[in-house]
Amino acid sequence: MRYYGRDLVKIRLKWRCPMIYGSKKDRARINCQTPCSSSPFGRVVHTKPTWDLRVHCYPPRSSSEWKKTYALRYQSEQMNNLLKNGYNTENLRPKDRCRAVWGQTLANVGTHLAAQAARASPGLVQTLARQAS
Repeated sequence: MRYYGRDLVKIRLKWRCPMIYGSKKDRARINCQTPCSSSPFGRVVHTKPTWDLRVHCYPPRSSSEWKKTYALRYQSEQMNNLLKNGYNTENLRPKDRCRAVWGQTLANVGTHLAAQAARASPGLVQTLARQAS
């Protein structure tokens, strides 16, 4: 079934038969000897997210909107992992608030420096490394 939209009033997702609604690739892959519905609109199935949120989620899995959303989530999880493990902020046990702020600030500065070094040309980074040593 192909995702066809959502009904905000009844809070459900709408799915249509890929033989009728699908792309040319879908139609070429599917061999239906008997049609699933006599209607020219094709078979329609409604699912509710309350049935199983992991299966019937919005936006539907493998849609372009879902891929964009989870690409952003993946990037934020990478950043959280870098701050906690790469800069060791998870193991900071400061005795006062000033040291905690200072440790977090140093981690953020390191993050920004790493981002700028990744965007810079490789020759520039090597030159700066030679000058520092």
